[in-house]
Amino acid sequence: MLWTKLFFLFMESRSLRYADQGDPYQQQCESTVNLIMQQFENYSFLLTYQSKFGKDEWLTPATAATLKKLPSQGIKNILVITPGFVSDCLVALEEIEAENKNDVIENGGENFIYIHPFNDAEDFIDLLSILAAE
Repeated sequence: MLWTKLFFLFMESRSLRYADQGDPYQQQCESTVNLIMQQFENYSFLLTYQSKFGKDEWLTPATAATLKKLPSQGIKNILVITPGFVSDCLVALEEIEAENKNDVIENGGENFIYIHPFNDAEDFIDLLSILAAE
């Protein structure tokens, strides 16, 4: 299996109306991804935003639309990381692992691997307890 040197990172989307009101969420997402990618200098990355509902305009690029295009651009093996999620939730399990994976495969993708978040990893729970005690 040939993997491209591409990290695909999802963050939860938000209505642009919040950004228009001064919410720093998008800048925080971009900063987080840039800090992560400093550890992987030889890799490219895509940051997209997952989940939209209602009539508002949302942060882009949208995950689903981007994933559908990647196989036609020669990116057929996709490794997914979700730094905005610390545990699996309905979005992660239904949208990412089911819907998005199907979109990739149906559009010519070959592999879709989702790196699950921390969930109940003991080290992560210990860290949360330390942070909560502070």
